[in-house]
Amino acid sequence: MNNRIPISKKGYTLCIFFTLILSLVLGGFLAAQEITNHSLPSIVVTVPLSDSKTLTDVIQKRITILEVNRSRTSVVVLVTEEEFAWLSSMNFSPEIVPDVVAKAHGWKRSSEFERDFHSYAQMTTELQTIASTYPEIARLYEIGQSVQGRVLWGLKITDNPDNEENEPEVRICGLHHGNEYMSAELPLNLALLLVQNYSSDPAISELIDNREIWIIPMVNPDGHEADTRYNAHGVDLNRNYGYMPESATPYSEPETRAMRSNALENNFVLSLSFHCSGDIVNYIWNYKTQPVADNAAVVALSNQYGSYNGYWVVEGYDWYQTLGDCNDFSYGCRGDIDWTIEVQSSGEEQAWNLNRDAMLEIIDAADMGLTGVVTNANNGQPIPATIWVEEAFWPCFADPEIGDYHKILLPGSYTVHYQANGFQENIESVVVEAGEPTVLNVALHPSPQYYAYQVTTCAYYAPSDNYQNNPTDGIASLGIPDDVCASLGVGGYIILDMLDSITDLPDTNDLKVYEGDATSD
Repeated sequence: MNNRIPISKKGYTLCIFFTLILSLVLGGFLAAQEITNHSLPSIVVTVPLSDSKTLTDVIQKRITILEVNRSRTSVVVLVTEEEFAWLSSMNFSPEIVPDVVAKAHGWKRSSEFERDFHSYAQMTTELQTIASTYPEIARLYEIGQSVQGRVLWGLKITDNPDNEENEPEVRICGLHHGNEYMSAELPLNLALLLVQNYSSDPAISELIDNREIWIIPMVNPDGHEADTRYNAHGVDLNRNYGYMPESATPYSEPETRAMRSNALENNFVLSLSFHCSGDIVNYIWNYKTQPVADNAAVVALSNQYGSYNGYWVVEGYDWYQTLGDCNDFSYGCRGDIDWTIEVQSSGEEQAWNLNRDAMLEIIDAADMGLTGVVTNANNGQPIPATIWVEEAFWPCFADPEIGDYHKILLPGSYTVHYQANGFQENIESVVVEAGEPTVLNVALHPSPQYYAYQVTTCAYYAPSDNYQNNPTDGIASLGIPDDVCASLGVGGYIILDMLDSITDLPDTNDLKVYEGDATSD
């Protein structure tokens, strides 16, 4: 078999033994060694971008980027002594940023600066107090633990927190990078705003009664306590996810595994991930320049967010390329439209005022478009179906417990495909109006057909190559076979979740890989 393996859009692949292969792969990830503090980047420098190739070289060197200005004339990076020497050897003219300037921008910290923000212990107390004070609308969950054993807290806010309901789910998280303190404060402020005003503000009551809102303020508590961008293994968590990852070991860290598990358990529709520093609404994709399938809705919502604060609205790749980040994972693997919101590092009241209403609008927007429940036509039971809209061809998933789905769509006419393992496909035409969501409930009839369900890990784009050399998407390997394929390229791989268990039977085929073209791979 040669190195190029097209996989049909709705077929099996050799990597689809999710429960077996992924456990083996992730088991190997657990052996990641700790990186000592002295090897972590600690020098803040600026590098001029007079040559358009400079930023590409910096990214490929995997140097930590702190900020790229809008004009792309310079980049601020965090480097080790060895990386500084490399920048100099490349004649990139790195210039060390004075501590007073670095601290003013939040690139370096001081004890005075840290006192303005919650410690991990204080954040834990705040979250526990919210859950105990407002038990009718709030539940606090331990969604995982950090390398050093600190709990990653997830606060769920909704009107019936112990029950799964037919409601769109939204995630607000912060502090992937441990020294970006402000990024943890805004999610906490949102939680306080919601619970404290539930009984008095009809608009907030409406949101809590009709949404499931997850708030995860500190994804990287170890980094926060150590005042470092990285986790306790020295890993940048926002490069450790599994959709076109930078790392050879995606999901190697307990923090990203916890975030992934939480995303699998909750069908998030829209998400916000806060970072520092800057005034930027960064939307997907981050790994490539081509627009996402849902680009019209994504751009509209991005501009809506930016209208509240005047932030720069930009596609992530057009700012600078990142690989293996939370945004691309959320959309690439789960169909969740996820933003990076870059906010200022100091001045919490101002930062909160600039983002508060924009955050509420994103929560409100989670029911725009098409919604409904997918059930078994024979018994009325919910089905974990996959929903494909021809005009915005990226999957969203129905909740396995309730069967509800929520697809973000602008007003228009659409053709919608409902697919599920063990059932016949159902195709519907629908008109989506502005205002209230369009409701379309669908009952599927049983049929013995089984295909790949969702992408777990997808790594087959070489960042140094021209994207047009392989213009395929991982989702092309899902569902019923057709003529659209995902090419693994050279040295690429994909891991797909079959949803249903595969039994290894002796002397018989257990699965099938469908070719998408005439090549004999």
